[in-house]
Amino acid sequence: MNVMELAAKRLASGRRTEKELYDHLLKKGADPREAAAAVASFREDGYLNDEFYCRDYFRIALEKGWGKQRAFRELENRGVRRDVIEEAWETYAEENPVSETDNAYRVIAKMAGTEDLDESGRLPDKLKAKLARRLYGYGYGTAVIYAAVDLLAEELYKERAAETGPEEE
Repeated sequence: MNVMELAAKRLASGRRTEKELYDHLLKKGADPREAAAAVASFREDGYLNDEFYCRDYFRIALEKGWGKQRAFRELENRGVRRDVIEEAWETYAEENPVSETDNAYRVIAKMAGTEDLDESGRLPDKLKAKLARRLYGYGYGTAVIYAAVDLLAEELYKERAAETGPEEE
């Protein structure tokens, strides 16, 4: 099989970044110059486009609850240049307004309920730390983590107040 056929076969099985395709061709024994030429040819023909790949990746990552930082890191691990990722993010965020705090809140909202509040209606520090660790692992920054945890604590406090009714004096 020649290099162009190898590349076509690889792309037929799913979208790839330019680097992923290039690395695959080298792994299959292609000459580096031929691999680079194949990547360039498929890019010029529109079958490879790292910016489009990034935008699709952002959609999938956000559906999984991942934060921007994790999506960026994963794309960099796939060999996409940082400037391409940033440009793709700007386009994606412009077309699909993204609230990282809302996304982070959705991730942790399933992890706590009103029964987790202490006697004074606050989230215990141990639970806050657990929620923060989860969000950090999902790729959220510190400011977003604090905002999401605070939002959850506030929502749970309101929910408990609605459940118990007004306190008697």
